[in-house]
Amino acid sequence: QLAIDGSNFLPVLEDLASDPSVQGTVLVDYADHHLLGVHSGDPAYEYIREYRHQLAERGYFRLTFAATEQWLGDHLHARLRSYADGAKSLTSFWSRLIRRKPVPQYLVMDRDRARRADYSQVQMPEFYYRRVMRNLNAQVPVTARMSHEDMQRELQQRVAEVAPMDGSMEQYLSGVRRVADLAARIGEHGGAVKFMVMPSSGLVRMIEEKRFPRDRFWDRFSAQVSTPTLHFADVPALRDFTCPDGSHLDVRDRARFSTALARALGLAKNSDAAGVDR
Repeated sequence: QLAIDGSNFLPVLEDLASDPSVQGTVLVDYADHHLLGVHSGDPAYEYIREYRHQLAERGYFRLTFAATEQWLGDHLHARLRSYADGAKSLTSFWSRLIRRKPVPQYLVMDRDRARRADYSQVQMPEFYYRRVMRNLNAQVPVTARMSHEDMQRELQQRVAEVAPMDGSMEQYLSGVRRVADLAARIGEHGGAVKFMVMPSSGLVRMIEEKRFPRDRFWDRFSAQVSTPTLHFADVPALRDFTCPDGSHLDVRDRARFSTALARALGLAKNSDAAGVDR
């Protein structure tokens, strides 16, 4: 589990491509905007720097995977002071005790950094609307008299005005070539890369489709990388999942979704999807 919350996948993919010991299957949660470039402050760079520092300075490469994983788990739990939302202790303190309306603890982080989200703990549809505004990069002024219907209409109008990112096409195609090269290098090690577009719903999905029309972005990417790709909308067992906040699945769906995804990727060896549960 190498996914890093709120991060571009490119830094980790580049690091894997530079490591000849990587011979397994790499599953990449793809998003079109990631190919437009990586911010120098992306959290992935910090993770990679720390990993490389430990590898060079402390010789963890001599340990087995199981021993390393055990050490990392113990090290993590020894240093965490709060598990709330996977956040820093000060952040959790602010969310629980200082705010007039405390934020429900709907996120739980596992030891492998996988997160389980229970959306029954949050206030809907307000939580969903905040996600839509975040993806729009806009804040809608909310008044005391604004109903949910008013908010829905306002957001729908703003989504309708979203324009395609065609002006970034040259940069995007450059990103496609970069990713295709990284995937090919992993293949030379004896590994494999599979790119997948995860489910999205409602206005969040509409924003994605308007900014990055599939025929001009994903379809080009899929055609130019010489590695398997999968779009959730093409798989009946995947496209009917609903993301409560528009972008993420509820914890109650993760086992069913993971089983369907493993089958769609050809990774399930039997009807139980080889025990996949997340």
